[in-house]
Amino acid sequence: MEKTRGSAFPTRLSLIHKKQILRRFSSKTSKGSEIRLRRLERKDREEIRELLQDTRNFAPSEIEVAISLVDEALEGESTYLFLVAIDQADTVLGYICYGRTPMTSGTWDVYWVAVLKRFQRRHIGSLLLSEVEKEIGLKEGRLIVIETSSKRGYYSTRRFYQKMGYHITARIGRFYSERDDKLIFCKYFTH
Repeated sequence: MEKTRGSAFPTRLSLIHKKQILRRFSSKTSKGSEIRLRRLERKDREEIRELLQDTRNFAPSEIEVAISLVDEALEGESTYLFLVAIDQADTVLGYICYGRTPMTSGTWDVYWVAVLKRFQRRHIGSLLLSEVEKEIGLKEGRLIVIETSSKRGYYSTRRFYQKMGYHITARIGRFYSERDDKLIFCKYFTH
């Protein structure tokens, strides 16, 4: 992947990644769509809100928390990091929020991964998470932790993490609500 000087993130996806994505796009998407990854920008805020609403997995209170993290990052008052996937029209198709876990050595958390519903299953989430893993590896990260829900609506999310090499290392029963456990996925790095 092409890299910008001083950045761990690519400005463009490799030809192989582009072909993998383009092959999976339906004819309803613009012809020759190219997915790029970039840092969060102020103009992304409302598109991220719409994206979170579009997934239909998040309660309004959860969406407000996600947007508050976006706001903190845009104001430079946060340790949360963001990466967005955009098309050629600079439309946000997906995003990931992550950061170092406080008071640890080499542990990172992935807080949010979301992709527009009509673009799910097209490897955009995989590209976002893979790129974050590369950055964390470059910063000598040794562990990534992801927490998610046990609700039925999160089945595909859990399968996605498993396909990306994450394993459930803990389950806290009735954490989010009486019928919703917290599942903790982890992935260790070897250096």
